[in-house]
Amino acid sequence: MTECAQADFVAADEELNAAYAVAMDTARRIGPRGEETLRAAQRAWIAFRDAACEAEAVLWEGGSAQPMIRSGCLRELTAQRTEDLRAYAER
Repeated sequence: MTECAQADFVAADEELNAAYAVAMDTARRIGPRGEETLRAAQRAWIAFRDAACEAEAVLWEGGSAQPMIRSGCLRELTAQRTEDLRAYAER
């Protein structure tokens, strides 16, 4: 189950990267400020995602389910962010 959860996160991360590339194209059309702000937002979001999922996983500290919980959280938040980036790119 842990391997499947990790594979699901990796797939979600690939989709996120593709959506981010399209969103960056939109940001670049806005100009340098658009690109800078989206890049800064994405970096801040990654830090948030990782910290939030670590906080969730720590509840399972020492248990065999901890890596699965972390990966599941990463996948879920990554999928949500992918949708946000897709919506950004449509503007």
